[in-house]
Amino acid sequence: MPIEIKLYRSATVSDGDTNGGHEDCTREIISGILFNLFPRVMPDEAQSGITRYRKFFVHVIGQTTSVTDFVIYHRSTGNDYFRVCEGTHSQTQSELLASSPKWYGTGVLSGSVSAGATQITVVFDGECPDLEAGDKLLLTEKSHPADSGDEEFVTIESVSMSGVTATITLTNGLTNSYDDGASVCHVLELGAIEPSWSDWAENSTSGTYDESNYPPEVYAWGTIEEEWTIEFTSATGFSCSGARVGSVGTGSIGADFSPANPAGGTYFTIRASGWGGTWNTGDTITFKTHPSSKPLWMKEVVPANCPPMVVNSVWVAVYYIY
Repeated sequence: MPIEIKLYRSATVSDGDTNGGHEDCTREIISGILFNLFPRVMPDEAQSGITRYRKFFVHVIGQTTSVTDFVIYHRSTGNDYFRVCEGTHSQTQSELLASSPKWYGTGVLSGSVSAGATQITVVFDGECPDLEAGDKLLLTEKSHPADSGDEEFVTIESVSMSGVTATITLTNGLTNSYDDGASVCHVLELGAIEPSWSDWAENSTSGTYDESNYPPEVYAWGTIEEEWTIEFTSATGFSCSGARVGSVGTGSIGADFSPANPAGGTYFTIRASGWGGTWNTGDTITFKTHPSSKPLWMKEVVPANCPPMVVNSVWVAVYYIY
């Protein structure tokens, strides 16, 4: 099955404390559509300044990825600027702001550099992102990821920051030459994106399930972030519910159990072959599932006394290996 990567909104979209939360796979973010993540900056907001946060999810459908990198590919075309950080599946805006997230951004080269160079100077459009030794950068001359042109990933050996300027030493020399103004993207490394399960627990004196040989089967489309409870209603029958979604139906140890996700796909599958022992009414199994997605936050910073912005688009890109 071919790989497909889509972006989805969070369940709550607002400027308040409850903004964010879990993924909503019915609300895809379509590329190239105005205000597909952030709303229009109104004149009074440009005058007074505003910082907004929006949560979204990078969802991998089809094959899973082993390496996934996310970048703000080019800075905003307006007078605002954007940063991105990784979140958790249930996190709200108030929880984000109570933590200390690592923010990633994109700047431009100050001065051209030649192949073999091990030091670059980068100017950012707001405060410097949280650059550290060992972080990855993407240097690109391209206007769009699909265009032809030079680009490469490099690793930071050391960094010195002064205001909006960072002087960065690289672990290895550049493969290509880059002109003044080329984009330098601070890479948010997301790692593998794949569905999974965890925290399997059986509460029964004599019933068993062989989760080692017949683990819950999870899916790139349909599996969600959820805490599940299977509760027996007889020696062979059970009901199943999720902490967020509620009841997803009933099943029997004599048949595979595959509750459907109303948004599409299947939440998980429990195979009949795994059941053993004797189950009694009231016995339970609990476990968690995790989707084939990664939660991210993006913030837009509009400085006070910002000139009106006719267009303030920003490009993002996802690089992956599978």
